[in-house]
Amino acid sequence: MSTESPEGGRGLRASGAGPAWRDMMLLLGVVLVAHLLVLANPGFFNHDEWQRLDEIERYGFRDYASRYGALQAGPDFGFPVRPLGFLQQGVSALFMKTVPLVPHLIDVLIHGIAVVQVFLLGGVFGAPRKRAMAAALLFALSPLTTLSVGWVGASFDRWYVIFVLAAVALFIPLVRRSPSEAWRWPALLACSAAAILSKETAMALPGLLLVVAVWMRWGIGQAVDVRRAAFAIAVCTLPIVAYLLLRWPAILATLGGAGGPYSPSMSFLFTNVLTYAAQPFLIGATDLQGARFLPDMAWGFALAAHLALVIALAVRHGWATSLAYVAGYLLFLFPVVALPFVAAHYLYAAGPVMAFALASLWPTRPMSGPQKRMLGIVAAATVLVLGVRNLEIQADLYRQGRCQALVVATVDAALAGPGFREAPQVRILGDAGAPDYIANRTFFGRPAYAGVAGPRLVVGPAAAEVAGERILRMRPDCLVVPP
Repeated sequence: MSTESPEGGRGLRASGAGPAWRDMMLLLGVVLVAHLLVLANPGFFNHDEWQRLDEIERYGFRDYASRYGALQAGPDFGFPVRPLGFLQQGVSALFMKTVPLVPHLIDVLIHGIAVVQVFLLGGVFGAPRKRAMAAALLFALSPLTTLSVGWVGASFDRWYVIFVLAAVALFIPLVRRSPSEAWRWPALLACSAAAILSKETAMALPGLLLVVAVWMRWGIGQAVDVRRAAFAIAVCTLPIVAYLLLRWPAILATLGGAGGPYSPSMSFLFTNVLTYAAQPFLIGATDLQGARFLPDMAWGFALAAHLALVIALAVRHGWATSLAYVAGYLLFLFPVVALPFVAAHYLYAAGPVMAFALASLWPTRPMSGPQKRMLGIVAAATVLVLGVRNLEIQADLYRQGRCQALVVATVDAALAGPGFREAPQVRILGDAGAPDYIANRTFFGRPAYAGVAGPRLVVGPAAAEVAGERILRMRPDCLVVPP
């Protein structure tokens, strides 16, 4: 982001703390209004969050917290060791059946914290208030963030990004050639530790700090204390190294192919990079699983639009800034980009990078009438496409959540019928046109649906038959009924 400031270089402090606080409250309001479909969603995206509730209902919250909050190697690196996020998701799970608004509100507010951090980080970079505000608003509405915000089980991505943004805000004053407060060093260490305990992807944090330091020096010509930068990166690396050493047996198992769907392969690298690059402009893609079925025209538009952004950054700020943007966008995908699947929630960390890049394109110098009109048209078109993508993803999540709520309600009603509650297994078979994948997402991997004594629910004909199992039908309108 450009550091030119018409407000005398004082950034967000130009008009006192009051306006900055008002701006932050405004941003939180925008985040809430912009995610009304997430807040109104009566259901949830995946079985992950339901499994949290199953654990708590069966064993109690204290047992859940002690097991999911533990630091352990795990059988493979795909086994999540994320104490901070799991504790928050456990709290959210308590309200899933009774007040679904609460877990969704928690998710939106976590995003709101990250949005405010982007605004404050703009001031740390030295950007004027309007530019920092623009970056925060672009991040608030970014389609790179929507799936994570709308999925309770993906809060890990938001938590680690919050701590990464805090680490960057601490890092920048440390590496400038000016007196630095001693408290920033332990705070930097704590942010790194909290980030890696939120999600394994935070291992890329030292790389991000290196990119920031290089960009400050060669992208915007700021003085950087190389020794301080190296020491700060080393401080951030310590908790990550400790975490990776703890999980070293799991890493070896994954590299040896024991990670199942989380076993990486370089053969997926090129296609996955293109998919993640296209996502913000790829009309029609929600969670990216079905993106390969979209028409070539949609792919061409999405990749061309993102390439245009990279070129625009080079024209406006130079190739150093353009390359820093590409590195920042891809950096936190490094741990997952070689996996055999793609997932849109992994892109949450790229959201602030794109938001800063887009905000930095608006020039500070006076422009002629035609130049201003042309730039306004391009800016409006970009915001329109990103806004449509955000709304499209929210609408799809709402549709799926509403369907899931109907599935759960009608399954509960069906299980109350004679013979179903006592059955060892209940199989749900989808009629033609029924979105039975939503039922599968709801019940997959849950050993018993209604506590210890409840039947096991399976979806579709693939699961093994069990003597005495009962059958339910799922209709195209998402209602599950006896045959």
